[in-house]
Amino acid sequence: MFALSPASFGRLRALNLRGNGLTALLPSFPTLSSLTSLNLSGNPFDAGALPQEVLALRQLRHLDVSMCQLEALPDELAPALGGALTRLDAGINLLTRLPRNLGKLTRLQHLDVSANMLTSLPPGVPKA
Repeated sequence: MFALSPASFGRLRALNLRGNGLTALLPSFPTLSSLTSLNLSGNPFDAGALPQEVLALRQLRHLDVSMCQLEALPDELAPALGGALTRLDAGINLLTRLPRNLGKLTRLQHLDVSANMLTSLPPGVPKA
């Protein structure tokens, strides 16, 4: 295991950790505050939940959490990332609902929640 420090990774813009078997992120993960693109797909996170450290990445524009066995996306997603997030890939998970305030992701241009177990969409999310 290695430690992430602002000195070594502070300017990192994109990080692909796809398919590494991660179940959690290090507490130092938020030091990657310049990240605009993060691919966590294919990692079976503990408790079927998005790691809270992701919510500290306020510059994030693209987040891929597909195939992570997620059971829910946190309600804090929109308040935390709403100012920057344009693309959210959360397909092929175990989602049964989406956060009620998902429509407040005002910059969101692409939302993939395919192959989940959704039965309805929250207010503000257009229905096809």
